[in-house]
Amino acid sequence: MEAQYIRKARASYMVLAERKKLKEWERQMIANAPAGKILFAERVQENGEHYLWYEITGKQALDALLETEKLGYSLLCEILLGIYGAVEFLEGMLLEAEEILLMPGEIFVDYRTEEVYFCYYPGNENGLSEGIRELLEGLLAHLDHEDERAVSLAYGLYEDISKGGMNLSELKRRLRLPYEKEGENERSEQEDESEGQFACPQKEDSERAVSFRQQKQEEEILREEYLQGEYIQRECMQEVHMQEEYLREELAGEQWQERETKRENRKKKKAARRGKHHIEKIEKEKTKREKTQKENSLQMAIFENIQNVLEGISGFWAGRGIHGRKAKAAPDEEVFFFEPEEEEIPKSTHPTVLLAELTRPPEGILRYEGKGPCKDLVIEGDSLVIGSGEDCGGYIPSTTVSRRHARVSKKEGIYFIEDLNSSNGTYVGGELLNYKTKMSLQKNEIVIFADEKFRFI
Repeated sequence: MEAQYIRKARASYMVLAERKKLKEWERQMIANAPAGKILFAERVQENGEHYLWYEITGKQALDALLETEKLGYSLLCEILLGIYGAVEFLEGMLLEAEEILLMPGEIFVDYRTEEVYFCYYPGNENGLSEGIRELLEGLLAHLDHEDERAVSLAYGLYEDISKGGMNLSELKRRLRLPYEKEGENERSEQEDESEGQFACPQKEDSERAVSFRQQKQEEEILREEYLQGEYIQRECMQEVHMQEEYLREELAGEQWQERETKRENRKKKKAARRGKHHIEKIEKEKTKREKTQKENSLQMAIFENIQNVLEGISGFWAGRGIHGRKAKAAPDEEVFFFEPEEEEIPKSTHPTVLLAELTRPPEGILRYEGKGPCKDLVIEGDSLVIGSGEDCGGYIPSTTVSRRHARVSKKEGIYFIEDLNSSNGTYVGGELLNYKTKMSLQKNEIVIFADEKFRFI
């Protein structure tokens, strides 16, 4: 089962191929389900195939989270209690509890609240016990082994489930009580309560099964009556919502195109100003050369006039029989064109070449080009997490930037950037990144985290 990730203007989705078609009453139950920690998909048809779109905006997959963080006791309990709550929730809706996805890449954690969310996937092949066993097996490698409570809980539950034979009631009991109580009185009260509630798990399962069958029969009768009047109205409302979503997407696209047009116009104006400045510089140099040529021509004309006057005076005296010493002909004077010499930069007696070789500058920098209080982000090492969380190496103090917004990694001398399913998205060269999609960074490329602009240098 291969997942695809698609990012739109203000929402992010995980897309899976449809494996099992729901019945009409199941679709109606899901449509009327209250908001909770179960992610139900929207069914979309493309090219004759049906796909399930799960909205995961502002959430990060558990496997991506564990790449940079250790699994502690608190998060482990949140996961186990979340599974218990999901099972109870689905059973209350008469849906199959075994159809929740329990792989780390399909469990999501909210950035802000750190709550855990699970996806309901009709047709899931793994059973609940087997799914929890595989989940724990994958989580053991990411445990914080300095957290004794997390190690004890994870390995103990994994060992019990691996032995087999654990029914649903026993499994739910273990999931419901992951927290360790402090004090002997509290621990004994907890044991008494669990023994009283789960003394006869097989009998309880039998009674629950009978109760569920009766509820299903009653629900089917009510559903038939409900579908006669409400189904058409609900379909119409869904169509209206889809149209509104399409209009919002078109509006967002037009706004983006308008921003791109303004940006291109600014570039053209800037290029025109640069061209005008270059032409003015050429004109000044041309005027200067013409002025120098005129001055040289004037000097030559003055010299020729003086020479002609001297020759006239010599001829005048020669006509009267007075001969003087013949003046030497003035050699032709060379015309010099004076051009400004380039200013010679004095050489330092203490060159800094060796110092530059000893302290190399960082290879990758995201230079800040916005108007806020942000600073340049220096990429050191092979990975840099960028976000508004103070624990991030690339800290951006902005309310529009998610706590863990994006990550820059280096592999074989090439820098890659990926969005961590942020709320407001990451743009590289004007392109919106999909979740779990890496893009290489080029020199002078513009990177925008939400509305904070940087340039990669």
